[in-house]
Amino acid sequence: MTKHNRLYAAAACFAVCIFCLIGFMTCVPNTLDPVPLSEDYPDEGYRFSLSTESLPDTLYTLKTYTIPWRERGADRHWTFRAFPGSHGVLDSEWLHHPANERDSTLRLYFIKQYEGPVRIEGVMKNLKPSNDTTLYVKVLDRFTPKVDSTTLGGGLDVRITMATTPPFASDTQLSVFWFTETTRSDTLLLTEAFTYAADEHEDFFVGAGIIDIRGNELLTDTLHLNVRPIPTPEVELARKKITVVVDEPCTLTVTTRHTDSLRWQSAPVGVDTVTTDTFFTFDRPLPLVDTIVVTALNRFGIAGSADTAVITIAEKRTYDNQAPIVRNLFPDTVWYNTDTLFTTFAEDNIVVAWYAISHDGETFGAWSPDSTFEHSFTDTGRQYVYLKAKDFAGNVSETVMDSVFVKAGPPTVESVTIETAPDSIFILDNVSFVVSAADVNGVVHKIYVSWDGDDEADDSIEAGTASITHTFTRSFAVVDTGERDIRFWVVDDDGFVSPDTVMEVRIGFGKPAATISLPDSVYTHETLACTVAASDSNGTISLYAVSWNIGQAFDNSAESNVFTHTFTSPGLKRCRVYVLDDDGISSDTISHNLYAKSSKPYFTSIAVNPPANELFVRDTVQYTVTGADENGTIESVMVSWDGDVIFEREAQAAGGGAEFAHAFAVEDTGTRHIRFRTVDSDGLTKDSIFSVTVLAGSPAINDLAPRTVWVNDDTTFTITVDDPNGTVDTLLVDWNDDTGQDTIELTESAGTGAIDHQFRVAVTQNYTVRITAVDDDGVRTSKSFPVLVKEGAPRVWVDTDTLFVRCNAEGGAIDVAVNGFDTNGVVGSYYFATSEPFGIDEAVRENDSIYTYDVAAEHVNTAVKMVVYAKDDDGIVAADTFLVYPDGPPPAPTQFNGFNPVSDSIVLKWGKKLDAHDGLETKVQIVYCYGDGCTPTYFLFAPGEEPTVAEIEERWPNANNENHNAVKFRKDPAIAAGTWGSWRVILIDARGSRTDCDEGCPATFEAP
Repeated sequence: MTKHNRLYAAAACFAVCIFCLIGFMTCVPNTLDPVPLSEDYPDEGYRFSLSTESLPDTLYTLKTYTIPWRERGADRHWTFRAFPGSHGVLDSEWLHHPANERDSTLRLYFIKQYEGPVRIEGVMKNLKPSNDTTLYVKVLDRFTPKVDSTTLGGGLDVRITMATTPPFASDTQLSVFWFTETTRSDTLLLTEAFTYAADEHEDFFVGAGIIDIRGNELLTDTLHLNVRPIPTPEVELARKKITVVVDEPCTLTVTTRHTDSLRWQSAPVGVDTVTTDTFFTFDRPLPLVDTIVVTALNRFGIAGSADTAVITIAEKRTYDNQAPIVRNLFPDTVWYNTDTLFTTFAEDNIVVAWYAISHDGETFGAWSPDSTFEHSFTDTGRQYVYLKAKDFAGNVSETVMDSVFVKAGPPTVESVTIETAPDSIFILDNVSFVVSAADVNGVVHKIYVSWDGDDEADDSIEAGTASITHTFTRSFAVVDTGERDIRFWVVDDDGFVSPDTVMEVRIGFGKPAATISLPDSVYTHETLACTVAASDSNGTISLYAVSWNIGQAFDNSAESNVFTHTFTSPGLKRCRVYVLDDDGISSDTISHNLYAKSSKPYFTSIAVNPPANELFVRDTVQYTVTGADENGTIESVMVSWDGDVIFEREAQAAGGGAEFAHAFAVEDTGTRHIRFRTVDSDGLTKDSIFSVTVLAGSPAINDLAPRTVWVNDDTTFTITVDDPNGTVDTLLVDWNDDTGQDTIELTESAGTGAIDHQFRVAVTQNYTVRITAVDDDGVRTSKSFPVLVKEGAPRVWVDTDTLFVRCNAEGGAIDVAVNGFDTNGVVGSYYFATSEPFGIDEAVRENDSIYTYDVAAEHVNTAVKMVVYAKDDDGIVAADTFLVYPDGPPPAPTQFNGFNPVSDSIVLKWGKKLDAHDGLETKVQIVYCYGDGCTPTYFLFAPGEEPTVAEIEERWPNANNENHNAVKFRKDPAIAAGTWGSWRVILIDARGSRTDCDEGCPATFEAP
């Protein structure tokens, strides 16, 4: 983790840490001179810039500017960038939008990622400076946690908190998270604690992350925390029976381990807790005999062991001229340089107040009210202690002398064991010696070992505990072979040396052993197998090696102990073998002599044409067998095609060999073992097994086409085949449609066969066509293909739901045309039917899709439902239903004379409804003319469209009102006022039917 990528984390481990101090971050203020705002930024912006040449660990910069509220709706914001010297932008720019006009304080934090100077640039957009707004910029550089102790107690939660100096503002935009190797906490405030549930005997790492205003994360160096079980607190009282004088304090001397405080409990006094390591004192208010229980507590308040003392309360008594009589009480065993407690007690004649002790009989220590003394003897043998006592009246007893025998307490080597027998140790093997040692009155300081048995230590290990078990590992070299003594001894913390422990061992060489099994003689050109048997007393065999004659290199193998060889020349041969074990030690080389005899014939080659991997049934294959005989000639060659010793053929040898031709039958497919035998001039024979794979050479059926056909259609099917060793003679086709099986005879060179077939089936579906191919060897192959038989129904349709057909107003014959199509043939017949007044037209029209429909006058402009049926050449019928609308022309209009409501316009009016079906979509054509013999003028418009003639000003067509149809248009300026004109109206429907006026035609109008 780089130093500019360290995190600031502080850890305080509560409840389970023995000592875990809080890590902290130092923030050093760095004041920069104010930089005035400049107004040279575009878009009415104000810019400032602040920088520092050298940064402390943390840069803390304070600047004062104002962000007043301007007109509403404007985009008001600060834009910030940070630059590390000339190295480019530190981070992408970010914006801050003030919430309101009182939002005058902005605290900005970002993580420093570069060394050296930093410049921070800010731009105010749509804001103006003043004197009461504060901008805080803080650059965070590092935050390193510190932990003085990493021993925690298992079973409780580890609580870790973060602290910073100086503290961040309450509205800081920084947040923190904690992480371990497997856990990441949620984002927390700086003041929140992270709680981790630690298990006993757990080592784990904990770190912290801090997140700046841009969402950038930076991690701390991790803390290594080590969770161990909380040791049990222990306490032991030095004296179990104590006599004290009434109203005098009672002092208890204690020995504690893992104890933070003691809790004592007495029925008359109560319960109290004291913090102490060696003793504590309390007052006894009553003269009585009492029992006090002392319990050890650790710093978490967990109770451990407890001890009990009986306290006897005595009155203060003095006896004139009668000194106390005292005695010493030593423990049974006193060890050298070990703290020893011994107790002094007085006879019943007096109550002793103080005691004094001396070790030379002359110099006594200070008077003490405690009758228990602790002393460490630094000399062994008989040692003396002098004691005297004094009562409350000041009477001093006689000096009492007592002695004790101090033992040296040397350490001991309790045992030395090894994982194998002492006489079964081999060189290069790692041997473990397990040594156990102990010291009765201290700790074992060191364990020593001398591998060659002398007084010089070759290896050692420091202990530091009262007892220890350690394993020494030793690998002996070749020079260490033989019998030797290995000496072990220990030294304790008092400097005493244990007696030697000597182990007698025998170091073996560990050489592997090898044996072979070979015959005494072998024929030349015969394969000889040699199996090497080997063993290793202290490991495994790593390499086998064989040499087949003097001067010949060794063949070796790490995987197999079986070797094969063929001698090509006769004579005496000397085979040698050896092995290597996993230590690299070689066995002795084992030799074996054998004689290679040259009396038997042998094979020199067996050739096959075509090659042995291309043999097919019924194909004639040529075998050329060649042999040799070192002391004669090859007389004949025999062959058994099924591999047994009953030979089918024998051929006289020519040039040492013979040729055989053979064709295997269909039933011989698979692996065949052919036995060849050579016979030499001495009558000796040699067999060789030659294996071949006889292939069936089955024909292949590659394809059947097409795979989709139509019912009842004559279809030519093409079948593609091939044969790897010949030709396909016959194809058998089973159509699976109750028509039986067809046979196709193929010519010798044909690779395809063709056959016509018609599926005349009631159900159209996938039919499985099975094809069998028979080749010129009689080998058969079958293969199935799915053929989809489709119904191939015709189609008949009209392009629209309602077919509009023009007809006269009085009715009459109209032609109804439909569309017809057949996917696999032609439509042979059409049948038409109407809902009224006709039924089905039984007249059959061959391939005629036009039907003549006779419309009665009352059915004009009335829709009629019609059905058309189409039957194809396969007899399949399809139908379509549609409406036929005999569309008559519009009704003839009645014209009225034109008039001019205004000075420059003419209005023409006519009566009658518009077209019955088209309504306002009926087009209106106006024809008018000024004067006699003039050329008529035409304009056409549709009531539902915008007029395209410039002269038309207004229109009043009405589909349902006979008397409110009119058009208003402007007069030609060239026409003189008072000129009379004539006009007529023509109605045209959507089908083009035209109707002229029937009354008032032509009508007249006067030009204004």
